[in-house]
Amino acid sequence: DIFKGWLPSFILADYFFNTQPIQDLGVVQIICGSSAVLGHTYTIFGGFKGGKGVGTLGGMMLALFPSVFPFCLSIAILTIVFTGYVSLASIIASCALPILLILLPPFFSLNPAPLSIMVFSLLVPWFIIFTHRSNIQRLRNGVLFLGKCGGLKKTTDIGHFILPTAAIRGEGTSNDYFPKEVPAMPSFKLHKYVSDILVDKKIEYRTGVVYSTNRRVWEHDEKFKKYLRKVRVMGIDMETATIFITGFSNEINRGALLLVSDTPMVPEGIKTQEKDQEVTRKYVDLHIDMGIEAMTRIGVEGEQIKHFRY
Repeated sequence: DIFKGWLPSFILADYFFNTQPIQDLGVVQIICGSSAVLGHTYTIFGGFKGGKGVGTLGGMMLALFPSVFPFCLSIAILTIVFTGYVSLASIIASCALPILLILLPPFFSLNPAPLSIMVFSLLVPWFIIFTHRSNIQRLRNGVLFLGKCGGLKKTTDIGHFILPTAAIRGEGTSNDYFPKEVPAMPSFKLHKYVSDILVDKKIEYRTGVVYSTNRRVWEHDEKFKKYLRKVRVMGIDMETATIFITGFSNEINRGALLLVSDTPMVPEGIKTQEKDQEVTRKYVDLHIDMGIEAMTRIGVEGEQIKHFRY
């Protein structure tokens, strides 16, 4: 891709400049290079759907801005190292381009960039942002599921919170997205914020694996209850595995904070409408407040959340 952008911007542009009555080499380079970038981004061989154009544009930048290119590349590499996001690195490096074109010539005794090159450098960030708009939206997205679950351990009482480290996929819906071998897991850093808030508020909580099921009235199935004990799950619900897997499929940061609303492993702990209403009355405000605070803190502090990849 880099060669694809460099070749027309350097070799082909030089040929046209020397054979045609054109005064500004920069304009020719921009036209030739932009043709390659647009051809890559909106290729006719893929129904006018191609790549983001970063590699091809990088080759074009190498031809147009040879003295500035190493600095932009360094900025991109450092951004990837510290954040893990290639899309963010591309955007930051492109935004740095016009600034570097202004700042570097006086420091390194370089010739100032021609007007055509300068104007083009101002357009590059907008193009990169436009082609990465879906990535930007995914960076902003985050889902924290506030749900109820049944506590399966003797140490989990009604009113406790569970921060699930994973979910067993027994609900069926997640099978439409990935094979059973793919684990349903949250985004670690989102859970880190929730954990910090729970600790700050001195609220007792548990971590562990939960089982997501699509079964109802399983509380009277002794065979299933024996299986739950065998796999040592902390809680049981109907949604967490689905949310984790669909979030992973769509590259959305995801987490869950579950409120223990019943203890279904013993007959007297099975949920009833009256018991559920009492739990809601006692704990729902605290539950929601912690969820809002966690997501707000992430937005304010701006720490990027890396996706799990397999």
